[in-house]
Amino acid sequence: MTTAIDIDHLVIKHGKHEHPEAGACVMEVVSMLAGEPWSDNPQCVDPVIAAFARRLNDAFGDDDEGRSAAFRPIVRKLMGTRGSQALMRRRMFAAADAAVRVFAPLALDARKQPKLAQQLRDVPEITNKATAIRARDIVREVRAAAHAAHAAAHAAHAAAYAADAAHAAAHAAHAAHAAADAYADAYADADRLAAHRAARREVLAHGITVLEKLCAMKGGKAA
Repeated sequence: MTTAIDIDHLVIKHGKHEHPEAGACVMEVVSMLAGEPWSDNPQCVDPVIAAFARRLNDAFGDDDEGRSAAFRPIVRKLMGTRGSQALMRRRMFAAADAAVRVFAPLALDARKQPKLAQQLRDVPEITNKATAIRARDIVREVRAAAHAAHAAAHAAHAAAYAADAAHAAAHAAHAAHAAADAYADAYADADRLAAHRAARREVLAHGITVLEKLCAMKGGKAA
């Protein structure tokens, strides 16, 4: 059973909330839409997607307008994504791949280190444990050369934790957050708040694209 909610005018908030009257993050909205008990971890959502979405939700900070505009078009796509363990693992590796080949390079670009960024973009796609370990080792080398850039650090963790779905997804979203911070700091101008928000939104849009990709991945149903 689903619940009718006016998605077009929905304001999606930062953090976890005790009840709807206090606000709702994207996952709490999904729990309402799905007719489930109030929660930021609804059972109808794949754990990898839920972990990534929660962290991406909070990466917008106090920008409720940007967060709401980004999530409204895809909130229903999150519903019914829970599937088999094999599908969850595929999504887990895809999240780690995004951390390494999308978000960490964006942060390095913002720090004017295009060669290191390209080194990560050239990493073979992460699709299994072996490619995750290889990517982790390359990211650690880049991280050292980049003086411990936060996004690279989280990318390394995402690859290292690729055997744990929730950790891989959370670190992937942390990498998106760190990339958004780096990008905002690099491109802020005199109107600092507006510039920060615009830059963050631009980077976090990549996170929304990754989230849509995770939702579109298909496989067996949950047992």
